[in-house]
Amino acid sequence: MNLIKNTYHGVTAKNIKTENFTLSLTEHVANSKIIKHVHEKPYLCMLVAGMYREDGVGSQIIKNGTSIFREANYEHANHFSNKEGVCLNLEIDNINFFHEINDFKDRLSGFEQKSSLEMFKLLYAFKKGVAKDLLNIYCYESILSHFKEIKIKGKLKWIQKTIEYINDNPFNNISLTELSKEFQLHPNYIVRQFKKYTGLKLSEYISKIRLENALNNMLTTNNSLTEVALKSGFYDQSHFNKHFKKVFNETPKPFQKIMRG
Repeated sequence: MNLIKNTYHGVTAKNIKTENFTLSLTEHVANSKIIKHVHEKPYLCMLVAGMYREDGVGSQIIKNGTSIFREANYEHANHFSNKEGVCLNLEIDNINFFHEINDFKDRLSGFEQKSSLEMFKLLYAFKKGVAKDLLNIYCYESILSHFKEIKIKGKLKWIQKTIEYINDNPFNNISLTELSKEFQLHPNYIVRQFKKYTGLKLSEYISKIRLENALNNMLTTNNSLTEVALKSGFYDQSHFNKHFKKVFNETPKPFQKIMRG
């Protein structure tokens, strides 16, 4: 079954077309099954809530907060779990134009990653109703972020190992002393090189990963903001609020209200 452009299964709660993209928010009932189909255009999708199994080239479980990119005409079927699902769909309207101005020709293939701050920012802006020109920019930023991979080789493989450890253990205490012992490197060297090769300070990267986990928690549980903060690795709600406001120019409470509204 082919899907016409800008059409997605489920109930479309909101749909907006920007200069280069089409954004939609779709809702899916629990245990719903979507038979094999394709989309006419490539798209980036974040599962905001719920969980589903995608059967395409192989089978994989997509959990809340995960973003996936799919090429045009990728054949797949979806089976949602016993919880309602919500998807944010970002469709690229002019893929040829997009290829011309971006070096993505060899990289636009099936690719998934965990939560992305840029996708959460896009979702918030979309639900809040910001201007279309800003939404268009957020769309570009989300796609660029999705395909940004940090690959470290040679003597600096310790950076990749550090990134992987933080990604897998965001709630753990990250000790610079322990990292120094493990890699037999001076703490100052670790801090300087991490910033040089990732573009983020080590502290910024840790806060980014913890914030992504907090956002998932906020959207999928009824935990208080204090519980969200502590379970995400922040030492108190004030610390959480400070980092949250740096990214969203908003405190968590009004953000949560708009996202759940």
